[in-house]
Amino acid sequence: MRFTTEYVRKALERLKIAESAIERIRELHKPYEDTNQHYVKDSVLHGVTIWCYECSVEQGMEEYLTPYPCPTIKALDGEQK
Repeated sequence: MRFTTEYVRKALERLKIAESAIERIRELHKPYEDTNQHYVKDSVLHGVTIWCYECSVEQGMEEYLTPYPCPTIKALDGEQK
């Protein structure tokens, strides 16, 4: 199969767009390190915890943290569930 110059140009353009999107996703789902005590799915974590800043939520006085790497980063990295 021979690829035309136009086909290659469009493929490279799509690649750049995809790489930019992945970079934006990684910037949102970056690890956050915390040395305080927090709750993750009703379990208390003591000491240093690394969690995803974007996936974690605050409800009232409690924080529900998603450990890093989060499912989004795992999906980007190709990890299975």
